[in-house]
Formats: sequence, C-alpha cells, structure tokens
Amino acid sequence: MKIDLKRFNAYTIVRDLLFNAWVIVLAVVTGFVGGVCYYSFLHTETYVSSMTVSINLSGYTSEAAALSLARTVVIAENLDDVFQSKALRDVVEKDLGESLTGSMEARQIEETNLVSITVTDNSPEKAYETLVSVYKNYYKVTDFAFSNVIIRTVVNPEMPLQPTNRVTPIAGGVLFGILAGVIVAGIIAVISFLRDTVKNVSDIESELDTKLFATVNSVKRLSRNLPLDKHRLVVTNPLIPPHFAASFRKIAVKLESLHRIKGIKSVMITSVTENEGKTSVAVNTAMTLAENGHRVLLLDADFKNPSDYHFFDEVKNPEETDFRNYFRGTDALSGFIKQDPITGLFILGNARAYSDSAELLGSSQFKAVLKELKEMFDFIIIDTPPCGITVDAEVLSNSVDASLLVIRQDVVVVKDINAQIETLAHGNVIGCVFNDVSAFGRKDGGRNINRLDKAKKGEA
Repeated sequence: MKIDLKRFNAYTIVRDLLFNAWVIVLAVVTGFVGGVCYYSFLHTETYVSSMTVSINLSGYTSEAAALSLARTVVIAENLDDVFQSKALRDVVEKDLGESLTGSMEARQIEETNLVSITVTDNSPEKAYETLVSVYKNYYKVTDFAFSNVIIRTVVNPEMPLQPTNRVTPIAGGVLFGILAGVIVAGIIAVISFLRDTVKNVSDIESELDTKLFATVNSVKRLSRNLPLDKHRLVVTNPLIPPHFAASFRKIAVKLESLHRIKGIKSVMITSVTENEGKTSVAVNTAMTLAENGHRVLLLDADFKNPSDYHFFDEVKNPEETDFRNYFRGTDALSGFIKQDPITGLFILGNARAYSDSAELLGSSQFKAVLKELKEMFDFIIIDTPPCGITVDAEVLSNSVDASLLVIRQDVVVVKDINAQIETLAHGNVIGCVFNDVSAFGRKDGGRNINRLDKAKKGEA
C-alpha cells in the first residue's frame, strides 16, 4: 500500500483517539493489572557480580610503551569472545561441579587496556561464586588465546547487594499500563490515517472522479435549551456563525452562474450514505437562492425518509397535502406547494415513507411534474435518498439538469464514493460539497455560539 503523507489530517486522528478513548483506557487498565501480576508472580530478579582486570604485554621496554598500549587495547576489545566461549564455560562448570545458569561478559573500558568482567545470575551467591571461579581459571583459556599477555586484577570480584532489575509491582503495572495505552493509541492512529476516506480538500482533487464544488466547515452544535427556531443549522438562524452562511452563498453564486451559462434549473442533492448532511445542504442552498431573490422550490424526493418539513415551523405537512398523494388524485399540483413566509421558499414535500419510490421517480408522471415545475420556478433543489443505499437518486439523476454529491469528512471510503459517481448520469455530477469539515488552526465562528446564546438569554 502506498502511503501518501499529504493525506494526513491531525484533526481526524485526534477525533478518532477521543472517540475510542474508552478502548485506550481499557488497554491501560489491562496493562496495569497485567504488569502488577507479572512483577508479583513471574518476574525474576537478576544480580550482577563484577571485577576489573588490566591487559598488559610482557617483553616491551619503556620506549615501546605506546605500541604496547595500542596492542593491549586491541586485545581488550576481543577479550569478550574468550569470556563467552564454551571453553571457559566448561572450565568454570568443572570447577563449580554444576552447570552454569548465568551469563558471562567482558567489556573493554573505552580507549584503555582495562576490561570489566561481569557475571549475571538469578541469585547474588551464584553470580559471585561463578565470577570467583572465572577469576581463578580464566588463564587456562586466555594463555592459549593470547601470547605474551599479562592479565592483572585491578578490582576483585564483588558480591552484589541489590538486583539490577528490581521493579515494584505498582511501578511495573504503571509501566505496562502506559505501554499498552501507547500501543493501542498508536494502532488507532495508524488505522485512522490509513482509512481511505476523504479527510482533506486535496483528497477530493487527487482521489475522486469529480471536482470540489464547495466546502462547508463544521459548526458547533447549538444548545438544546434554545427554542427550536434558534437550534436549527440554517442560514436564517442568527446564532449560526458567518462562515456557514458564506459557504452557501458561494454555492448559490455557482448555481446562478450555471443557470445563466447552461440553463441549469433542477439540481439533485444526494450523498453516498446517511448522516452526511445532504438534507441540510439542500435546505440551506434553497434558502440562500430564495434570499437572493429567485423563485425557488425545495422538493423533498426522499420518499424513504422525508425530513425537509422539519426545518420549517410555519409550513405544515398534513397527510392530505403529502406530495405522494398528488399522483393518486386529480387535484392541481399548486395545491401541494406551500410557501414559507419567513424565507419565501416554496416547498413540495411529503411526510410519510413509501416503498415504491424508485418506480415513482422513474415514471413518466414524475418527469411531467418536473417539467411543469421547471416552468414555474427559477431553481428546483431536490433532496433525494442516499445513492449508496437506494437506487432512487440514480433513477432521478436521468431527469434533472445536475447533481451535487454531499461528502461528509472522513465518513465514506473513496472507492465507494467513486462507485456511486459512476452510477449517476454521466456528465450530470457538477461536483461535490465537502461537508462538516474540521481542522486544527481553523477559526470556527461556531465557537462563539455559547456566548451568543448567553447574550440572548440576558436580553430576554
């Protein structure tokens, strides 16, 4: 797998870490308990006994002292091989009358002719006794390995008083807990980074088979204590930060341009899966176009999960004016269209889900209705079910002038998005709206919402 660091997004990784914080905490607790158990019942302490020897050469005069030191340094560097050899172990085991359980090591003290010899074992007595045996018998091996070498003891073998790896169970538990937490957090971060979703604007340009139409940055959710009309994420809400409305003004300007240049009037807005914000994008796009003085119809063609009417307090949608009922009777289409007195937006919606939605959207009746509506309005913004869940959007894409795909940050994998783009009418997708985008370092007007909320309450 090719790793592209340009697709790194710190915000989405931190968000995944926070979302999975319980997993990290569980790993820390498990590691702590495991560490306490290990250091209480399984951990073996080790002891190190040491001595120091000097390496000298016989037969050298004082004039050759420099050459003697150079050769002894080289010998000292190679002495470790002798002390770890099987020959010396056999000699020591014979002297002790038992097999060695510890390890021997010789380490040169840097740039000197001194060598530190250590024996490590699981008890201080064994470590000391083994080193004493090495002290008494090493010449039986070194005399064969090196000629004209004199090894003198500088520091005699010492009995170790403390283990070198003593760790209390609590300290071990803390260590294991931290290690487990770091490992699990690292795994979550790696999975988050490798997840092939759209995390950055650059991902759209490099990974998707469509272009970026607009970006809608994330907005901090409003307090549930506010009245319903002050709680909705709509451009008409005075508590919504300026950047939110600005995003939809950009969308409106682009649609107006496409309307002038290509005559585009009916725009279908869909997403690959649920909870990507397609309905919010559809409603706010329609509101903004209406605010710009256009005659705009918001058509709720999501017959699987209708919800557009929830955005409007003044527009009631009883069963008798359900848009689906128009196809069952003889009433005029205008009787099913309502206008929101606040925004001036016209709405054609439904209140119930229907199982035959795909057949309806692909019927000649619906195409005739759409043609009639295009003569009545400047723009028709159509909210549809997710195209990755039902075929409704695919069917409807053949009847509209253009399609917009809403992509929420870090939700759907790239291959699934591209697969749905291919299913929509060729040349019909004018781009995607990158929705609910968050990043570190971005000034989010939504952070001021709580202060606005308090100010409103103070005025009240």
